[in-house]
Amino acid sequence: MQTFLLETFAQNAISLQMIYAGKGADFPVGWVHEKTVPYAIIAEATNGSYELKCGATRLLTNPGEAWVTAPDMPLRITHHPDAKTGKATRCRYLHFSFTLCDHTDVTRLFKMPMKLVARDCAEAGKIIEEFLRADTPEAQHDLCWQVRRHELAFRVLGILCRAAKPSADAPLLVARTQRFRPLADYLRENLAEPVTIADMARVCNLSVSGFHRWFHAHAQASPSGYLKSLRLNHAAQLLLTTDLTLGEIAGRTGFANPFHFSREFKKQYRQPPSDYREETYRRHKPEPALSQK
Repeated sequence: MQTFLLETFAQNAISLQMIYAGKGADFPVGWVHEKTVPYAIIAEATNGSYELKCGATRLLTNPGEAWVTAPDMPLRITHHPDAKTGKATRCRYLHFSFTLCDHTDVTRLFKMPMKLVARDCAEAGKIIEEFLRADTPEAQHDLCWQVRRHELAFRVLGILCRAAKPSADAPLLVARTQRFRPLADYLRENLAEPVTIADMARVCNLSVSGFHRWFHAHAQASPSGYLKSLRLNHAAQLLLTTDLTLGEIAGRTGFANPFHFSREFKKQYRQPPSDYREETYRRHKPEPALSQK
């Protein structure tokens, strides 16, 4: 897929923020899982089928197919058993985040949700299985694995670039990312501090009124909403990658207290931060043997 001219991107414009794999098994028949998460997902039902409802789009995937979603999309996932054997759904998945200029998630440049079929799904499945075998807590100290981990992650992005179609506003999104980078960098460096609209306007060399006009023309959120999204996204990363308490995370991301943080997090991601962290840490625990039905 040739979405953009090469000169659109500077060297090192695309960076890996996080990636991990997981498996699930023996879901209750017809179980519906609703969530919104700050990362992209590739998910394949290796037994049974998945029904994904995302906005006005509905996708049904069987073994050999996978669905892909971008961050912050409201997802309604229904698990269907195998139609012939009645065995419950089993799945494998990959959660990941790549950013453009440390700002915009790369998967937002693609039409989402989308489906991977045949060769692309099989290739993604092999990558997921390698992550499941090798990406242990101990391997985080292994330089060879870290190099391989990044190689596999960029192969995943390559699969999407080959299989996906560009979103209608992809060129605009790239241009907007470049314009917003100085402001985004400033806000990320000051997430724990009180930041006013006047502070944002000063970074952009604009008056407050001029900043409001500029921001409204180039963003799909208010300045305060944009800042809150950055804070919640960083908080989600800290939940995934650290053992900081909710109070410590709240302090590092500019929320008044853990109760305020938890309320805003649940509003954005449809689950409390403690549940979000537990779902993630569960992948490090030994997986129970799959029951035979």
